[in-house]
Amino acid sequence: MEAPMEINALRRYKSGRFKKKKANTTEPDDNNNTLTEIDLNMSNLNEKDTETQEEIYHEPEQSKFVEIEGRRIVDITFFVEQLERGCYACRGPISLTRCIKEVKYGLASLFHVKCLCGETNIISTGKRNNEEKNGQGPFHINTKLGVALLHAGIGETIVRNIFAVLNIPCLTARNLKKQERRVGPAIEKIATVSCNDALEKENLESSSDGLSLSYDAGWQKRGSGRNYNSKSGHASMVGCMTKKIVGYGVMSSSCRICAVASKQGVAPQQHDCRKNWNGSSKAMEPAMAVNILTSIKDKGHQLKKLVMDDDTTTIAKVRNEVESTIEKCSDKNHTMKNFTNALYSLQKDKKLQSDKHKNYKPHKKVFFLCNIKEYRCRGIKRKPSGYSPSFIWEPPQM
Repeated sequence: MEAPMEINALRRYKSGRFKKKKANTTEPDDNNNTLTEIDLNMSNLNEKDTETQEEIYHEPEQSKFVEIEGRRIVDITFFVEQLERGCYACRGPISLTRCIKEVKYGLASLFHVKCLCGETNIISTGKRNNEEKNGQGPFHINTKLGVALLHAGIGETIVRNIFAVLNIPCLTARNLKKQERRVGPAIEKIATVSCNDALEKENLESSSDGLSLSYDAGWQKRGSGRNYNSKSGHASMVGCMTKKIVGYGVMSSSCRICAVASKQGVAPQQHDCRKNWNGSSKAMEPAMAVNILTSIKDKGHQLKKLVMDDDTTTIAKVRNEVESTIEKCSDKNHTMKNFTNALYSLQKDKKLQSDKHKNYKPHKKVFFLCNIKEYRCRGIKRKPSGYSPSFIWEPPQM
């Protein structure tokens, strides 16, 4: 009779399987054969049990959780709703302390949070647009940052420096420009609609003779009086009755993409080119005035008066190409500026600086005259000290 086999004496692997006993190279006996058959049978049973056994979740080690550093911009209402909703599988509570990964998309983030049941939940810091095919468009916060750049008139370098000090992850310079180009056409459409509405209101409040409009232009690079070489310029036209912008224009004499392609001797790639001017920077002002007034006239409105500075080139071009009978009025701000500059130039007159007029203090007289001119131009209620309508002041020996 064979001796009973002790199965408990068999050794197991860490996975739970029995270790096979090494076969002896010496003469085999019946006991060794029986033991080998039992090991094979137990191994087959363990393989079948492993295939049908339900997977058991093991709690990850604490070191596998990610520590979230710095600051984030969060849509607080949307963020709280996701946390209150809980795990999508077991509806249990979830905590950001169990975050295993963070994926950053500019100012937005996706937190991958591990629940106690073993499922991974994705928590977003804000909403995103569903304009893409997969419904995963850009985040709202990144799009609003592009609008803020255009509204504040700053570039990507300044924005990145601000967020660096605040310890907030920011978009790269390339993605910031991408957001600018994304929101640019939408802003232009809104501006066009706003100008058309303001023009209709201005037409209703104006007389039947025509519209009275105020016009001025500016450049991104300040002119010194002798040199005007700005690459771009802008202009706006405001209704005198509603004080709202009824038209605007922007001109640019350069395009970076076209300039690089021309330097390399290749055709430029397809892009939204904004180069629309080949003349001098000073000639942008009359050209933009003609374009704005032409568009207003094409909409069926009559032009009566144009309030602007004392630039004779602009009004001459407008009368020659748009409306020959338009009336020109001087702007009070430019009039005051020119009058004041003329008065202050008297201080540099060598005749007034001679010994004969050493007790003469021109700056006091200039200041007094400026107040009188401001009173007459603007019609302010507060009269300058010592002013009377019949007052006549004559500088000594001028």
